[in-house]
Amino acid sequence: MRQRNGTRLEGRAICVASGCGNLATANQGRMCPWHCLPTLATHYEPGSLPDPCEIVDGAGKHGKDYGSIRSAPAHRAVWEMHHGPIPAGMWVLHKCDRPGCVRIEHLWLGTKADNIRDMDRKGRRYAPAPGEQHWSAKVTAADVVAIRAAVAAGESQRSVGERFGIRQGSVSRIVLRQSWKQIP
Repeated sequence: MRQRNGTRLEGRAICVASGCGNLATANQGRMCPWHCLPTLATHYEPGSLPDPCEIVDGAGKHGKDYGSIRSAPAHRAVWEMHHGPIPAGMWVLHKCDRPGCVRIEHLWLGTKADNIRDMDRKGRRYAPAPGEQHWSAKVTAADVVAIRAAVAAGESQRSVGERFGIRQGSVSRIVLRQSWKQIP
């Protein structure tokens, strides 16, 4: 037998909404997601951008950060309110590429691999500049070849590092091909 009005049944709270009887997982364990959904209207700013995105409060300027609703990422909370629990291994992704958007039409389920493919297709994935073009590179491709040759010839990594102005740990990563992998 289910008990209503927020009382606990076998350690689980029931929604306080009249006649509901669903498990209370929202509003600090007092309401089910469906009865809590109308309160979301106070959390986002419809029409704040020139497109149909709905950006949740706390999502930062232009919705570039994830907002939260009752300590859950907002887009995940809204997905669960509309579609139920998110299956294991699945992510809630944005068609609009705005992390703070909670418009259900802009959300879709996918895997981590789907998210990466979507980022690549849209040109949004950050890829650091390789080798010498990287802003913090201290050696050149020619230096890498010389460093590997010097260590292979028996010179200590510490002395090679001093000669090229880098630390011994950096020399080790170069020799082990943990860095500068693209140089044979």
